[in-house]
Amino acid sequence: MKIYLIRHADAVDAGEGGVKEAERYLTVKGRADMRRVAEKLAAMGVAFDGVLTSPFVRAVQTAEIAATALGFSGLVEVCRALEAGRWKPKSISGALADRSSSGSYALVGHNPDMEEIASALLSVPDGAVPFQKGAVCLIEVDGIPFSG
Repeated sequence: MKIYLIRHADAVDAGEGGVKEAERYLTVKGRADMRRVAEKLAAMGVAFDGVLTSPFVRAVQTAEIAATALGFSGLVEVCRALEAGRWKPKSISGALADRSSSGSYALVGHNPDMEEIASALLSVPDGAVPFQKGAVCLIEVDGIPFSG
């Protein structure tokens, strides 16, 4: 299974204009940056069999930009396991349990979660895989991660 961990792109600051944390949306720069990243992935031949995202607005917007640029025609699925601060190994394996073990899946979320998920998948210390806003990390695993 190929897992593309994607951190949301640049978003407005919490509280800016009264925006709540879950409602923070991408800035113009964040949208443009994510389009560029996604277009580079498309040029490399990356394709997704599924796209799962945190329910927070900035993550959904990031997921939709990536899905569109890569020609993904399925639904971008909201996944509570990717909500900021909620990830657990069991929740990730549960979200991927009914997926093809040979598929490619985008998981779009937040830091420090993306760094922690990458670290857990790679069996390295937390923080060993830094994630900038809009960053993408491909990790290939045998079978469903964290299920065994």
